[in-house]
Amino acid sequence: MPRAHAATQRPGDRTYQCDAWVARHSTHGEHAYVILDGIGDNAATQRWTRRQAMRIAANCTALSEPTEALRIQRAAALAAKEWAEDDYADAVAVAALWNPALGCLEVGWCGDSRAYLLMDDGRMTPLTTDHNLRQALVTQGLEAHPDDRNSVTSSLAWHGDIGTTVLDLEGGRLLLASDGCYEPIDDSGRDLGQELARYRDPLDTANHLVNLAINLGYGRYRDNATCLVADLAQPRPTPC
Repeated sequence: MPRAHAATQRPGDRTYQCDAWVARHSTHGEHAYVILDGIGDNAATQRWTRRQAMRIAANCTALSEPTEALRIQRAAALAAKEWAEDDYADAVAVAALWNPALGCLEVGWCGDSRAYLLMDDGRMTPLTTDHNLRQALVTQGLEAHPDDRNSVTSSLAWHGDIGTTVLDLEGGRLLLASDGCYEPIDDSGRDLGQELARYRDPLDTANHLVNLAINLGYGRYRDNATCLVADLAQPRPTPC
């Protein structure tokens, strides 16, 4: 049986891998997928980000609401002041919950990690909108500097918007990616949808995207790169 999801990550030129990913499946058939992109390059941020990813995934399946899982974890981080204890650790996050029985996909996010959906007919749809200065300026009709994308306006241990997208669908290929994965591919002018469809197996696809991002960053600074690929499908009817 082909695998339904896979994730790959590489540290780029950073000392620590401060991205984290979790896939969690509930006893009632829901699938939660989470990526966090830690802000910083140190051991404290690495530890903090991994803990938060596990907690968000657990709440996604417990509550069946990824957006609420992000709100709960943000409130907990602010209340406990975990960021102060761990050298101001923080992260941006994207979480998705797939309910195959209902054909429902919900995505919640804060910051600039992204989610995309590749449909069976080849259409590629972004499911998130960046929470960063670049997007804020573009939304206002103002010119943005390339470096403005590095200034996030929402994160897990701070304030700002928490976005949500809910879709009814029969299937497709879901991509969650940190900016270290999607930005080099975007900057190169390559079609991310074509790259996402290049391989049938999710692990081959995830490996391809992350390796492509790191290789495209050769000669300039390469960030942590992480992506998770999940093939979404509804159960087939049981024959009579």
